[in-house]
Amino acid sequence: MARPAPSDPETDAFVGRMARVTAMEGFPHIGGRIFGLLLVSDRDLCLDEIAARLAVSKGSISSDARRLEQRGLLECVRRAGDRRDYYRVAEDLFASTMEMRLGRWKAFQEAVHGGRPCLRGRTATVHRRFDELEAAFGALTAAATRALAAWRRRRRTVRSGAGRAGGRSRARAAARVAGAVLLAAGLAAHRPLAAQNAAPAGAPLALTLGDAARLAARQSAPVDEARWQAEAAGDRVRQARADLFPVVSGSAFDGQHTLNSAAFGISLPGFDPNGQVIGPVRSPDLRVSGALTLFDLSALRRVRSAGSGARAAQAGAAAVAEDAGARAAVAYVALLRAEALLRARTQDSSLAFDLLDIARQGAAAGVSVALDVTRAEAQLAEARSDLIGARRDRDLARLVLLRRLGLPLDALVQPTDQLDGPGLADSVPSPDSAVARALRSRPDVRAAAEGTGAARDRLSAIHAEVLPSVAVFGDEGVTGLSWGHLLRTYEYGLKISLPVFDGLRRSARAGEQEALVRQSEAQERDARQQAEVEVRGALLDAASGREQVAAARERLRLADQEYAEARERFRTGVSGNADVVQASSSLNRARTRLVDALANLQTARVALARAQGAVTTLP
Repeated sequence: MARPAPSDPETDAFVGRMARVTAMEGFPHIGGRIFGLLLVSDRDLCLDEIAARLAVSKGSISSDARRLEQRGLLECVRRAGDRRDYYRVAEDLFASTMEMRLGRWKAFQEAVHGGRPCLRGRTATVHRRFDELEAAFGALTAAATRALAAWRRRRRTVRSGAGRAGGRSRARAAARVAGAVLLAAGLAAHRPLAAQNAAPAGAPLALTLGDAARLAARQSAPVDEARWQAEAAGDRVRQARADLFPVVSGSAFDGQHTLNSAAFGISLPGFDPNGQVIGPVRSPDLRVSGALTLFDLSALRRVRSAGSGARAAQAGAAAVAEDAGARAAVAYVALLRAEALLRARTQDSSLAFDLLDIARQGAAAGVSVALDVTRAEAQLAEARSDLIGARRDRDLARLVLLRRLGLPLDALVQPTDQLDGPGLADSVPSPDSAVARALRSRPDVRAAAEGTGAARDRLSAIHAEVLPSVAVFGDEGVTGLSWGHLLRTYEYGLKISLPVFDGLRRSARAGEQEALVRQSEAQERDARQQAEVEVRGALLDAASGREQVAAARERLRLADQEYAEARERFRTGVSGNADVVQASSSLNRARTRLVDALANLQTARVALARAQGAVTTLP
């Protein structure tokens, strides 16, 4: 790895942004940085200069630069008397990239058109879907083709330099044409996060670290469960509030009944003293009754307690969402680590294959022994085995991430962040400010505080039961012997209720609730202390992680240098390949340590955001 070259913050920021943007198109992170650096460079750069400027290994630069060249984005040039490869941005980059886009759009349109035979017997919805897709991409390719041709004509005119004023006007016109084509390309390639569940079949879902956290916080199963619990708590508030609202009921009755005259307990004139059946008597009745509590302090306290419980449930749901987001973010980092290790093992395989090729050439030339070839073949076999394991770990990490996100396990996701992305350069807050933010923003701390408040309100409601309650009531209706002869009857009044003795049940309930209040207070103290411990621990991990990354980068630089020197000695026949194999193993370990250090630092970044209750605000 070359030593880092001096840089300026503006260029570094632009190179980082370009890497993130090109990652959405499937470019590797280092390839995007190479493209961004050459885009602002006023001269051709060799691989050594690019590696020094970006502070990465020359091997990574070489492979990614070749990929960019194959895609038509870069050009490789040679200089007389110089064996090094120099790279620059391709001439008329816009036209070449648009031609590639047009090729993909036309291929998609042809594929849709080729599916017409399978539409026989399908519904009108399927036919309309094919018609819309074919028409949309047909119009898009036609418009882009015309705009690209206009761009090339105007570019030739502008480059001919026919007058400064005319050149400026034509340049502005050309810029407008280019902007139109770029807009069309952006509309065709754009995949908004809000429409992620409606993405076309087979289209990968591009996610940043923050996108993964927000998606998990929104749709994972534990979050849905917690939200329904919060909804039930809100319904309990309405139930408690119902004790303070008027209660109105109505009734209608029509029936007959008989009476025993002896049941009155007195002798009625004209009736048998031993009893006589009276009736049947018909008694139709229509009635409306109602009641309203005017004062009940205990009911008011129960409403307040239910409100605190509902807020605690909502904060608890937010805490569950925060935890789900944090787990998804950690799974996202684990996938980034697995992909980085897969790239490292791929580079290891390339080095091992290169070593075997050199050994075979040396054996054919008589400058190497058969042992060197056997040792190189064993090194390649080991590299292939490690590569197979890395692919398995990558696929498993992808499954874990899909599970955390609540997505189908066959869904396609495309992480757009990188382990060494710009988020690692975020400023670290001071411990006091981070702790203050955590105590203010963490939903689990808020849930504990609201739970304590709800417990206190329940205790206050129990104590308020000894106070009198005041209510008014009324009952009015009509009754009689038949529906044709009904008379109005009513009952109105004011009711004051005062509990006197309930068998000491109330005092026992108050004692139980006091114990629950003390328990809630202890849980709140523990939640606040846990938040502070997690914040300070995450800050320590972040500080240590930055130092580990710096040490791992230096170790990788030295291992890369050691391998290059050993390889050169073996290639020139000065020594056997034992030193190369040993240096290759050291380089492999250095790559793994750097990946692990970067993953640990990203995990510490997630842990710090989780400790402050801000994991869903990650970019």
